[in-house]
Amino acid sequence: MNDNKRKIVSIFSIIVVLLIVVIIIAGIIIISNLFKDDSYERDDTDRELRQEAIDLFEEKSGKIVTVSSMVDFNTVKACIQKFYSYYPSMYDEKVINGEYGENINLDYYKQRTYYFLSSGYCTRNDVTLDNINSKLPELKGTFLPEIYSMYYITYDQNVKLYFVTGMLRDESNKGIPFSINVYMDTVNNYFEIDLDNLLQKKYDELKVGEEITVSIPENVLGRTYNKFGPAATTYGDFSKMLFDNIVNLLLYNPDKAYELLSEAGKARFSTVEDLRNFVTTNKKEILLLSFKMYENNYVDGKLNVNLYDKNSEYIFNVILEDFSSFKFSF
Repeated sequence: MNDNKRKIVSIFSIIVVLLIVVIIIAGIIIISNLFKDDSYERDDTDRELRQEAIDLFEEKSGKIVTVSSMVDFNTVKACIQKFYSYYPSMYDEKVINGEYGENINLDYYKQRTYYFLSSGYCTRNDVTLDNINSKLPELKGTFLPEIYSMYYITYDQNVKLYFVTGMLRDESNKGIPFSINVYMDTVNNYFEIDLDNLLQKKYDELKVGEEITVSIPENVLGRTYNKFGPAATTYGDFSKMLFDNIVNLLLYNPDKAYELLSEAGKARFSTVEDLRNFVTTNKKEILLLSFKMYENNYVDGKLNVNLYDKNSEYIFNVILEDFSSFKFSF
């Protein structure tokens, strides 16, 4: 009887051990899949997905609309900033030489940049996961986007197409002008980027209510990297962004600054040369400007924002009809 009990206990113990081993192996497989690095996903599968997306493109007509929500403005800006946080890293010598480790390498940044790009852009320019760093314009450095204008087209689908202009500002304050298209799937919260000019005209020349026709995807290909959420912001954050943009425009792009002067601004500076001379004479003071506070009020239905620097020596008056563009004076 005792021998039988020992045999039963032994068999039971073996079964328990086997079950534990199976559970451990299953757990390892599940955890491995959860943390699996998909940086080397094959391009041929993605080609099929992108071709399916291209087949769903349609020619759509719609009217140019201004951005009336500060949250929408900052959400689109955050998507652009996310794209430019990865794209230049493909040309970073340390990344190319593998100095950041085995996983943070050239393939890592190629894949992430590739999956931000729209199917239309990749097809038109024959961009693949393998050749993306040779197909895109080389861009080196760390950049923050300054937005000067933002409009979008409305139509009867889930995707909004934003047309954005601005300046990429690097660590030395050197600016590179850019125009970019952002597809925003507002139902599934995915975005894609298109670097081509889709309208054959300058985006800062777009007119509200203007009728345009453009090829629009039915949806945006969703991956982990191109997911977006609403950008939290306050009027204080937005006002500081305006203040910094104006200071940078005056210092580094006075021609563009002059374009953005309001009627009051152009009454003070009748020509761009007048503005350039002012900046040259007062450059040291302008370099020291730092945002302190803002005041909002409405004049003739337009939002007027007064921006003060820390010493209250300069007050920028910014006129906003919406969040698509601005005019200023000081």
